[in-house]
Amino acid sequence: MSRQSVGEALAARLYAAEAAVDAALIATAGLAADLPAARAGALLSAVTGQKAFDGAAGAVSALVSARHHLGQTHATLAALPTEHCRHLCAR
Repeated sequence: MSRQSVGEALAARLYAAEAAVDAALIATAGLAADLPAARAGALLSAVTGQKAFDGAAGAVSALVSARHHLGQTHATLAALPTEHCRHLCAR
């Protein structure tokens, strides 16, 4: 495989991973947003379901962290052609 085709394959996988994390974040944040209304609609006390709230909030936090790390990966991969050129030009 050429470097170009390897880069294109990695880019496609990266974009797919970014989209998957964003989709999971949208779904999980929606769940977290619905929990208080569901609790109130079921006429349950404010302390009922706190573990579910904590779990949903933890999942959102983990997905935000995953999104951040994918962003760092994206930036690192995007810089590779520039770094490679600098290395070759320094010879």
